[in-house]
Amino acid sequence: MLSARWPPPATAFATFVSDAHGVPSPLILRSPRPATEHVTIHRRAQPGSFPTLVHLLRPGASGQDELLACRAACEIPNVHHLVWLIGNTRDERDARSLGLRISARFSPRAANLGPIARLVRPGGAMMPHANRLDASAQVLCWGTPTLDIARALRIPIAAAVLLDSRDIRTTDLHRTPAIAFCNAIASAWRTHGHQVAVLTPPYDLLSDGEWLARRQDTRTALRIGADEVVISLLSDPVRDGDARRFAWVTGLLQVAGIRAVGICAHASSQLQRAARYIRLHGRHWEVIAFDGPPAAALPAADLVMWNVDPSRVAGMDVPPRGPAGGAGLLSAMMAARHGVPVFSPIDPASDEFLGTIAPELLATAATMPALGACAVPLLSDPHRRAAVGQRLASHLAAPSNFVDTLARKLGLAEPRSGTSVHSHGELAHA
Repeated sequence: MLSARWPPPATAFATFVSDAHGVPSPLILRSPRPATEHVTIHRRAQPGSFPTLVHLLRPGASGQDELLACRAACEIPNVHHLVWLIGNTRDERDARSLGLRISARFSPRAANLGPIARLVRPGGAMMPHANRLDASAQVLCWGTPTLDIARALRIPIAAAVLLDSRDIRTTDLHRTPAIAFCNAIASAWRTHGHQVAVLTPPYDLLSDGEWLARRQDTRTALRIGADEVVISLLSDPVRDGDARRFAWVTGLLQVAGIRAVGICAHASSQLQRAARYIRLHGRHWEVIAFDGPPAAALPAADLVMWNVDPSRVAGMDVPPRGPAGGAGLLSAMMAARHGVPVFSPIDPASDEFLGTIAPELLATAATMPALGACAVPLLSDPHRRAAVGQRLASHLAAPSNFVDTLARKLGLAEPRSGTSVHSHGELAHA
């Protein structure tokens, strides 16, 4: 059945990365901050002579990968980092649970363009923050939904990070330097006349020791036994994950005689239909809905099902988030680096990542039989699953060098002896 092993959304969430001293902290379940006003700000750290880099995020539109990559980018030394998040309190909570320090949150009160326009108009909530920036300030746009906002704020754009090709037909980069995490996404944008550089994403955010610690803590928090096999649903943004189809696949495994526990994010789509499907089949298997970003629960998984979007149905198989696919690539690579097999319907990005290393992880379609054909051999044979995971881990064993490469791309390269400065501190309201 759909289980409530994870505490309900209003009461708890998981801490994901090391604490401020770099010491791996245990999984912490704690109450979120109380609801804030329209804008949540923090006291600014003194930047001194460091150049300022504003990270502009809108995770509700782009997903969790931008939070993970931004967390790594904030380690660029000798830079004053400001993280501006446009979203609701859940978006801020998820960002914090993934280890990101939020400098300011701007929360539109409705899901239309009106509140965004109010944020950037003269006298709007964001303009005072933009006007206080010094001449060295640049903005790094994480995902295409933040580009127009940055232009309206009239802050020089250092680069735009293209996490997918969803908005390829409606976005004009206007000669903005652009970065993608794989050749498939970059090629899709290049076919529309844009210049895009490819950077290896920071798949090595967690060390092996931290990953194992997270695995134990997360499975304990979700009340998963040490001998239970876990399959996790990975989608980015979370709402793109089809919980109903995930329940179908886990049910297919049950029919094949394989006992596996499914875990998916509470914000996944079709969750109620998934619960009904499991209930009508006598609750012979279990899917756990947890509260938080999918990356927080990835260490608990033995197998990851990636890129199964509700729009990917037989006869109308369109890769999620644009023709190249690739949404959630960073999270998938993080799991693979730690030996967790990741299987996905085939699209240009998943084929680039998995096609030469483990082609058996690519499903021919986003249908139950095709996805089940990938999962059954891996779940029924632990040795085979371990061998495939080892192949993936060996392929990603080298450091990503993301921080140094991004710093050079942005013209911020400095000796590694420097320190980064983050804007954070006590909560205040505006």
